[in-house]
Amino acid sequence: MTTHTFPELHTEEIAETRDAVHAYAQVIGDWRTSCLAHRKHWWQITVYPSVRGLTTGMIQAGIDFELELDLQADRLLGHVAGGGDLSEPLGGRSARDLADAVATFLTDQGIDPKLIPEDKQREGHAGRGGGTGSAPLIFRDNISVPTIPALARARRHLDSSDAKDITL
Repeated sequence: MTTHTFPELHTEEIAETRDAVHAYAQVIGDWRTSCLAHRKHWWQITVYPSVRGLTTGMIQAGIDFELELDLQADRLLGHVAGGGDLSEPLGGRSARDLADAVATFLTDQGIDPKLIPEDKQREGHAGRGGGTGSAPLIFRDNISVPTIPALARARRHLDSSDAKDITL
């Protein structure tokens, strides 16, 4: 049996490319985390391998959309189900510039501006948190593990007090 080994990888030679791909992946990953409820630990995976690079997969957030880093064509692609398409060149662009292009595209396609990742808020966009703590505000600020049993307990109390017209 023949054993094959991987050739030595000189990371210092690809550092600029590695850092750019990482920054671009953060741009599309921030959209996934800003549109989905936060999950514990590693369950909050933001990008997945695709045939041509990395993708968010389909995200359902009022509109259904997908973002993909097409590393073979050196482009950022966006697709809204039943709507428009985005195709932006990657090479030589800053992640901030790419993030602006995605925010403009998705806002034009009808996404709720409150879902714009946090970085965009600092530049005057009316969004909310991005990154790892980017669950919708109602989840992030109000729901934790102890909250779920507390809601059930409050519902039982209201039901036993004939306060069935009060919703939680």
